[in-house]
Amino acid sequence: MSKERSAEANSELTQLLSEYANGEISPARLAQLEETLSESPDARKDYIHYFRVHAGLYDLVDELAQRDQQDESTGAVAAEQRKFEYRVYWLPVSIAFLAACILIACFALLPRWRDSADPSQSMAKSSSTSGGRKPGSFDLPAFTTSQPIAIISRMADVVMAPGQDSLHIGQGLSPQQLSVKSGLLQLDFLNGVTVVVQGTVELELISQTRCKLVRGQARVYADSLEDGFTLETDEATFIDRGTEFGVRVVPGKQAEVHVFDGQVDVLPRTGDPATRSVTTGRAMSISSQLQPQDILVRPDEFPSIRGMNERLSDLTSERYAKWRQDRQQILADEDLLVFYDFQTDPDNAQQVVNLAADGLNGNIVGCNVAAGRWPGKQSLEFKKFHDRVRINVPGEFDSITLSVWMRIDGFDRQFNSIMLTDYFQDGHIHWQFRSNGIVDLGIRPKNEERILYLSDPVLGYEDLGRWVQLVTVVDRDLGKVFHYLDGKLIMQAPIETGREPAYRAPSETLAKLRIGYAELGNWRRKDPGEPYSIRSLNGRMDEFAFYSRALNEAEVARLYEIGRP
Repeated sequence: MSKERSAEANSELTQLLSEYANGEISPARLAQLEETLSESPDARKDYIHYFRVHAGLYDLVDELAQRDQQDESTGAVAAEQRKFEYRVYWLPVSIAFLAACILIACFALLPRWRDSADPSQSMAKSSSTSGGRKPGSFDLPAFTTSQPIAIISRMADVVMAPGQDSLHIGQGLSPQQLSVKSGLLQLDFLNGVTVVVQGTVELELISQTRCKLVRGQARVYADSLEDGFTLETDEATFIDRGTEFGVRVVPGKQAEVHVFDGQVDVLPRTGDPATRSVTTGRAMSISSQLQPQDILVRPDEFPSIRGMNERLSDLTSERYAKWRQDRQQILADEDLLVFYDFQTDPDNAQQVVNLAADGLNGNIVGCNVAAGRWPGKQSLEFKKFHDRVRINVPGEFDSITLSVWMRIDGFDRQFNSIMLTDYFQDGHIHWQFRSNGIVDLGIRPKNEERILYLSDPVLGYEDLGRWVQLVTVVDRDLGKVFHYLDGKLIMQAPIETGREPAYRAPSETLAKLRIGYAELGNWRRKDPGEPYSIRSLNGRMDEFAFYSRALNEAEVARLYEIGRP
């Protein structure tokens, strides 16, 4: 640091640069840094040297890690293979720790090493998809102020009645009418009660402690700390007393209650209003035409959690087998340049094999192997700051399609990487999602800042922990960019103008698209001074594909049907 500045000023500049490099600087602190750099030539020299050392050490770590991976002997026995994988995993971490120590030492000795270059250049202009926002701002997905009364925890073969919106696992449900044509559906109420329905069912959700079965059959697991969950029908009201029971409704005829464990109080709506109690192993039929009658209890005729488990086990096995078969159609596409399924390569645990063609394999840095969309299907988990997959896709393209199956576990960063090119220059692409649930594609024209293609906020807290498919298409022939979520179109915008607030039209026509060196789930920035440098993903990927052409809407929907869990 400069001897002309006080030790306190040097220390403050060090802290400001550290916050800036980590993407954690607040708007007020950023203004302070800008003022310091604009007023002090020595501070500008320190800034330049800081980021040169920072970038150089990053390159050293990655180069040595990749060199270790390339030295792997394919003829080693299993025991030696395990030792090697252990060494590959820890060596980059050890080097990174050493690099951090060196960086601190280098920065402390800056006066001796200061570059003599002209320091008139100030902070680098933001080059990526920050869209003019200042570092430190951090939006999160919007959420309703009304708490849901139930959550869809599991479902199998569900087909909704005409006019009903589709459902997904993890979806929160407010009071509403559900009409299911077929399938199994499990609802977990926020008071701890679970309701499983099957077949043709009409169910009205009223509150956390009450619902009405209009048609069909349901099984209630109400062994929560709070009893009194109420299931209404047109014929009677059933109140649990710490029970497991089933209810069947035939509209206009009768309702049945079958108690498998505990006790249910029955209040008929017509006839004798006296409350009746039905206990374990008993069942009762209630009709507006007849007095309540005891009937034979039949637990096997009602949906159950066990039945849900068995069906889901069979279904996931079927879908995984079908995906393995149908993906051959995907791999046969001659425009498919990259297809990663993230299955472990037994010959190189640090490599992601490209199934679309020879070459263009990815290199894993960090990342643990985790469960994918189905049992037996693997994925890569991105949790730690350095977790990433390094890729290189050479060439220039007029149109492209990017596709990923991923599980989002958190909206941890302002920008969360799906695939980001190292550089953001002429024709480079940044594909990510934002902390507020916006799907974001950024393309850099040669002499312009960027063009952004932003969806509405479509990802939210209900999507955390579930597998989603995102597809982005740049179609030069149509002159548009498209975003898809789970096979459905969520945004389209002109290529030349994009879609973002306060847009300023570029003065040039967008040329070829490029990827080159890039990362999945992280960002190895090559443009010094770029804010929001930390863009590591919190989640998993178990499929990534890159096409050198634009897929149409029907093809995207087909991809989703092939891959949906």
